[in-house]
Amino acid sequence: MYPNGLRLVVEKDKTANYVAFVMKVSVGSSNESPEEFGMSHFLEHMFFKSSKNYNYQDLLTGLEKLGARIDAWTTYDQTTFSVSCLKECLSDCLAFHGDMMSNPLFLKEEFEQERKVILEEINLYLDNPEYMAEQEA
Repeated sequence: MYPNGLRLVVEKDKTANYVAFVMKVSVGSSNESPEEFGMSHFLEHMFFKSSKNYNYQDLLTGLEKLGARIDAWTTYDQTTFSVSCLKECLSDCLAFHGDMMSNPLFLKEEFEQERKVILEEINLYLDNPEYMAEQEA
């Protein structure tokens, strides 16, 4: 473990032609007050918008051109960011991902747009009988 609390876990598979890395932040919905409910999920989305060195389109097309797959999700106790790419693209993917995580801009004009995206995401879950049945259990 690093002095700043960062833990690095490496698992090698010499037969794979791709790499994957995951960044887990120990903050989720359990850390939110009722007034803050949904903030972790909202911030998860906002990290994908704009950063100091890249706008949304740069991030999206840059990672897409590298053939990278990027994803994120928020749970009760953590927020997770995941990237997988070909081995030879790792350095470039780390540059994009590092800037997203270290230099997010959280631009005001992107807030309302992302709020609508999240509300639609919530509606998709609420319209899923299997998900709703699990919530009742």
